[in-house]
Amino acid sequence: MFQASDASGPPDASDLAAIARERDLRECFLESELWEFEKALGHGTYGIAVLLRDRDPLRIRRHKRRVVLKRPLETGNNVDDLPREIEALQRLRGHSHIVQILEASENVKYAQPRAGRTTSFLRRAVGAFTNPPQNIIKDLSGLRGPAVILDYIDGGGSLEDLVIKMYDLGARLPNRMLWSFYYCFQVVRACAAMTYRGSGWGKRRARVRKLRLEDTRNKPDDEPHLRLAHGDIACRNVMIGPREPGVPEHRLVPKLVLIDFGMSQYVGTNWGAENMNLTGVAYTMCSLINLDLWDQEKLAVYDDGKQTLAGTIQPPASGVDRLAYLDPDLRRLITLSLSQYTDHNMRYVDRPSLQNMLRRTRIGANKPASAFSDIVAETDESIRQLMQQLFYDT
Repeated sequence: MFQASDASGPPDASDLAAIARERDLRECFLESELWEFEKALGHGTYGIAVLLRDRDPLRIRRHKRRVVLKRPLETGNNVDDLPREIEALQRLRGHSHIVQILEASENVKYAQPRAGRTTSFLRRAVGAFTNPPQNIIKDLSGLRGPAVILDYIDGGGSLEDLVIKMYDLGARLPNRMLWSFYYCFQVVRACAAMTYRGSGWGKRRARVRKLRLEDTRNKPDDEPHLRLAHGDIACRNVMIGPREPGVPEHRLVPKLVLIDFGMSQYVGTNWGAENMNLTGVAYTMCSLINLDLWDQEKLAVYDDGKQTLAGTIQPPASGVDRLAYLDPDLRRLITLSLSQYTDHNMRYVDRPSLQNMLRRTRIGANKPASAFSDIVAETDESIRQLMQQLFYDT
């Protein structure tokens, strides 16, 4: 949803609204003693995201903190994307692979309480030391409508940025990175987060100090399910975070973080929500694998007589397979995850369950370089060099 507009064409209604909202936000922070407007990150049909930076007036912090502020483009038009996202992210607090909500307000117009001069002075003095995100909400009190403040993911941009850069460079992701992304992003992590309650469940205000690595193993049968479907899992809504030396699966390949829950919804059944999320991730994996058809991931073909929407990663009926390097196990798993074969209850028969995907992607992510045809491209050193080129070199 939040992405830079195409500057090559004439501005549409959302572009003009975004320009106006950006101007309003810049003005809000011109005289702020604690936070400053750094830049606009992008906008969608209904909202805008901007980057704010801690002014640190006392110069007591080694690194100036950055946060993301999201605001609607219009108010009073029954647009509920931002309130929907706020509600979902409050339920998902504490999950490592979900963007963390820091503060939110249903209407910033009422965020500034009345206070005397002494109280206001003391509040500003304390705020200069701690500078909590609540201060941002107070700076917005001259406006109206909802606002949400999120952690800024300072990594390698989005997966969409990665796809574009790979295409320009003629590069491809090795199998070990693909397996790692599939395991980290989809099964144990982001999808499990939308299935099971996290450590921050119900903590609408307090910050979660330690994020939890999501898992589905050893869950009791009566474990409450959120039944939350993201609704817009795509490359543009997956951010590449930093590497984490203390987490084995993020030591070599950076973790992925799911953002933008403005189209999220609660589904009536556990399997329905899980299926919608797993399907979105399978499409995203297709985009990462076949760059020539990355925007046509829902291509239907027949595999063993059954229709699948993983056509972009299937070998051709004749000719050269341009994806011959792709691990057959990975290709097969994505193909099954997008199978269209259903039973009489219209449930997908061949698609693996969340727990099954956990097991299979974990096995794939632990394969050594020697398990693949192009061993050199799969070594740790080759992957480090590729990541430097793709994520960090400008």
